[in-house]
Amino acid sequence: MQTLSSWLRVEQSITKSKRERWLSNADLEPVKLENRTWTSMSFVNFWVSDSININTLMLCQANVALGQTWWQSLIAVFIGYAITAVFVIASSRPGATFHLTFPVLIRQSWGIFGSVWPIINRVVIAILWFAVQTYIGGNCIRVMLRCWDPNWTTSAGLQKQLDTNLKGFDMVCFIIFWSLMLIPTYFPIQKIKHFFTFKAIVAPLGLIIFFGWSLGRATATPSQEATLKSVLTSPSTLTSSEQGWEMVKAIVRAISNAVTLILNISDLASRAHDKKNVVFPQLLTVPLGFFITSFFGVIIASCYQAETGIKEWDPMVILDNFINPDSAAVRFAVWFIAFCLCVAQMGTNQAANVIACGCDLTACLPSYINNRRGGYICVFLGLCLVPWRLTDGATSFTNYLSGYCVFLSAIAGTMLSDYFVVRRGRANVADLYRAEGWYSYTYGVNLRAVAAYLCGVSINLPGFIASTPGNEEIVGRSATRIYNLSFFTGFLVSSVIYIAISYIFPPTGAVPFNAPFEEIDFSGYTHDTDSIYDLEVNGLGGMADGGIAITTTKTDSSSIRSTRSTRSIEKA
Repeated sequence: MQTLSSWLRVEQSITKSKRERWLSNADLEPVKLENRTWTSMSFVNFWVSDSININTLMLCQANVALGQTWWQSLIAVFIGYAITAVFVIASSRPGATFHLTFPVLIRQSWGIFGSVWPIINRVVIAILWFAVQTYIGGNCIRVMLRCWDPNWTTSAGLQKQLDTNLKGFDMVCFIIFWSLMLIPTYFPIQKIKHFFTFKAIVAPLGLIIFFGWSLGRATATPSQEATLKSVLTSPSTLTSSEQGWEMVKAIVRAISNAVTLILNISDLASRAHDKKNVVFPQLLTVPLGFFITSFFGVIIASCYQAETGIKEWDPMVILDNFINPDSAAVRFAVWFIAFCLCVAQMGTNQAANVIACGCDLTACLPSYINNRRGGYICVFLGLCLVPWRLTDGATSFTNYLSGYCVFLSAIAGTMLSDYFVVRRGRANVADLYRAEGWYSYTYGVNLRAVAAYLCGVSINLPGFIASTPGNEEIVGRSATRIYNLSFFTGFLVSSVIYIAISYIFPPTGAVPFNAPFEEIDFSGYTHDTDSIYDLEVNGLGGMADGGIAITTTKTDSSSIRSTRSTRSIEKA
């Protein structure tokens, strides 16, 4: 048994105490200089590739299914992702500056051991979202297999109804796509950027072909019920008041669609060659990429309605109906589009869920889990869920998107307010790996963050309960409308409460609100050494080989401002 335990252990420093070995391993350390390979173009490729996925193609049309016009939905998507870009850049900043991943950065605001709760939140949501994206990706496999042989689904076994919205053939396709996800999970984060570059080429090509083909079919063979012009000019089915609130809800849904990446973008930003690489590339490509993809999605759906008279918001159902059993050329074209969308779906699933879950699980059990093992745990646990029940209609799909935003927005509020307001960029990187230091708080838990988080979640909880089936009439309209603003209310309430409590009871490392914003590491870690453990070869508070003194004593704000043995990351 001892041999098995030793074999399962991952790389860790021998200088760590038993307690502190639960805080770090090689994947949790600041990213080494040679692994900071993500340039501005890497982030452009990532967001171009991430924006093109089936989920985004469905998002705009789901809004239309709930009563909006296509152009109202597009405006909401653009506004939502423009706001998302601001939060993504803010969340990227500490990761790109100190080269730390999310599960380590969250220790600043939640504490060394208190960080486990937001990490578990993120893990659960990543696994759930992985299952959903995998099921949607299985629809790509279904279309590809039908292109090879349109009669695949005729056998009794494959037509058997296994569950709500799930037949035997759907399960086979789900398993095939799931198996494909095992491949990119193997590669480390600094190398997976090449897959995103490949996706950034293939996915737009397939989407453009799909878009052009849909336009051609709609204009060539319009249905008796509608034309493309009549579909695009059809008015909203909502009243003026309902349109206003539906616009707000659509904006929040767009943000909710990316809130997981708002939190874990530092997993990728930690690999940035320079912190400037995370600003303008993301500011431009996030709103534009998702807007263009959503535009293609809603036009494709409108073209299909003009051609057939049928309202369909799932692009894979539309593509499946393009298959002509008598034309090999048509079947190949459909297969190629489905292949491109399959690659797109794999990239999105890898970035938003597998990488995030892998990094987070590493922090939960660093002695035995690294990023790769954590990613595979996410992949295997994803098999245990029933994602087909979450995507069986516009209402359940959009409720799912908005629901988990309640919890993640409150976490984001505490994390960003701590970094940008309470500490104004100051950090002690070495203490992020120590049981005693700046981030030990109360038995390793920052009660300020806990209180702020509970307030941020509580304000949205009544509306969240009312959004579930059968509970629509439990709460009043005010609670429902607060929930319609779930990301903003959760983020703002948790931020304000955290800042207020920190002002009354300032944590170690806090500075006055009028202090200049300076990204400084007070541990003296150079961020270019091979390991964080190089600072600790003589134990806590020892002197590293490079002659850098490490202090673990708690320091008040005044001494922080006067400390001379610090190194500003701005000058790195």
